Order: sequence, then structure tokens, then C-alpha cells
Amino acid sequence: MRLTRVRSSQSRAAHKPARNVPFRYSYDEYDACLCSGEVDAVYIALPNSLHREYTVRACRARVHVLCEKPMAVTEPDCEAMIAAAKENRTRLMIDGI
Repeated sequence: MRLTRVRSSQSRAAHKPARNVPFRYSYDEYDACLCSGEVDAVYIALPNSLHREYTVRACRARVHVLCEKPMAVTEPDCEAMIAAAKENRTRLMIDGI
């Protein structure tokens, strides 16, 4: 496994791992990271209310998702995440289950 991207809402936070973990780039834009062609999977560790949005975006880019629990805030959000994974033939995994 090779870490190729670090995504953070704060640019400085994304650069901190550079001292300890080799990575090639950091992106301020999530979609640019997904479309880079170098990312096979993402770990969604965001506020629960953002799990659906970021998971669906990753699935649409055909990037596999490991999402922290809880999966989402509502049942319709969970269903939308599952549907996006199925439609785009990506893996959707929930951490901690």
C-alpha cells in the first residue's frame, strides 16, 4: 500500500504527514483527487452529515470507499450511498462494523 494523497480542509494540515509518511501530492479539491487516476480508494472521516455527499462523489468517480461509522445520518442517505456504489461498481465498506 502506498499513500499518494492527503486531503484536508486546511492546506497546512495536509502537508504535516510529509515529515513522517511519503506522499506525492496533497489536494485542496476532493474531486481533483478522485479524478487523478492514482487513487483506488478513499477513507471518509468527515462529520456524519457529509458521509453521503463525499461517498457518492467517490463512487461516481469509480473510487472505492471506506467510510467511518455511522454510515450516514438517515436511512435515505445510507440507501443513496449503497445505490451509488452498486451503480458504479465500487466497493462501499463501513469501518467498525
